Amino acid sequence: MSVLVGRAGTGKGVTISAAARAWQLEGNEVIAQRLQADAKLEQASTTDGLLYAVEKGHIRLDSKTVVIMDEAGMADSDRLSRLVKLTGERESKLLLAGDAAQLSSIGPGGLFKELEGKVPTAELTEVHRAHHEWEREAWERIRAGEPGPALAQYQAHDRLHIHDTRAQAAQAMVEDWEQTRGSVPGGQAVMITDASNRERDQMNAMAQERRARAGELGSNRVELPGKPYGLASGDEVMFTGQYRIPGSKRVENGITGTIVNAARDEDRVTINTREREPREVDVNTSEFSELSLGYAVHVHKGQGLTADLGHPHRRLAYRPRARLRRAQPRARANPALRLPRGPRRAGHGHRRDRTPRRPHAAQPRTGDDDHPRNRHPNPNPRAPGRARAHRRDLTLARAAAA
Repeated sequence: MSVLVGRAGTGKGVTISAAARAWQLEGNEVIAQRLQADAKLEQASTTDGLLYAVEKGHIRLDSKTVVIMDEAGMADSDRLSRLVKLTGERESKLLLAGDAAQLSSIGPGGLFKELEGKVPTAELTEVHRAHHEWEREAWERIRAGEPGPALAQYQAHDRLHIHDTRAQAAQAMVEDWEQTRGSVPGGQAVMITDASNRERDQMNAMAQERRARAGELGSNRVELPGKPYGLASGDEVMFTGQYRIPGSKRVENGITGTIVNAARDEDRVTINTREREPREVDVNTSEFSELSLGYAVHVHKGQGLTADLGHPHRRLAYRPRARLRRAQPRARANPALRLPRGPRRAGHGHRRDRTPRRPHAAQPRTGDDDHPRNRHPNPNPRAPGRARAHRRDLTLARAAAA
């Protein structure tokens, strides 16, 4: 087992692709999780899918198998420990790639961080994705838990705009998305947010309305239960749950695609998926409703997504910007800006990796149904203190920018 720590924008996908190719030339079979697009591997799976396939005998692991797990810092300790145990028992090589400073696991986690340095570990530190030196420095500041100077840099370079309300910030982001997505013909424009499910649905509905007015969508709409919008031909969508197809490979949670047909008098759509091997799948929305428009995605779903144009919303973060090739320069936020907390300096008694705590009743929902804050009350009862700290950082950022 070995660990690759890849900071945002350092070329982790390219590095893994080169390593995977070398292992294949040596006669090894390479299986990747969460890494289909970047590594261009023939066999890819989710962690749960791999564990299930091995248990059922559909996939065989041995000493000539290399298993690569990308975004391993997001894996909860249960899944990760099961994968470590499984590959160890089968004498397979396991490469865990990720960054503990980015998004943490939904469930109890921290195992990836604990493994760093205890097994052969390499780290990528040179940022290639950011085009400007000031932006590279800002990423490092946020990663190190110093948001104030980073915010000042973003505001000074017209990358941070603050609005009085959340609704105004969302409206402005959708307008920017509409104006700028035409600059990447054939590319992917995406809005990334940590807003609630309801707010994200509203943003998606606004984006869909703009596409419809531009004549980019079909006239038929297929109802999607629980959503304030229907689905039309031409819409960009994301699977928010596993879609099982009898006699065929299932579509994994998080897969995106384009609707190529919306039935006129049926609750049925045909989706062209963006998988390693694209395919068209028919979905009856009255039987399977775990779909969402893909114009605005939650930060947890956006992690690992590569896009040509990105619009971060509500909090300027090292994490959601991690895989945007070119971030939209008019990122929107509101006055209650919440920032990711990086590691504190030694001696401050801050434990970064911890099991979610019992929530505070007043804590708002996040935009991810699987996030612990949505399954339990607020995991951090000290939220009011953090809010004061964030307001202080924002004040410092404004003063520095002025």
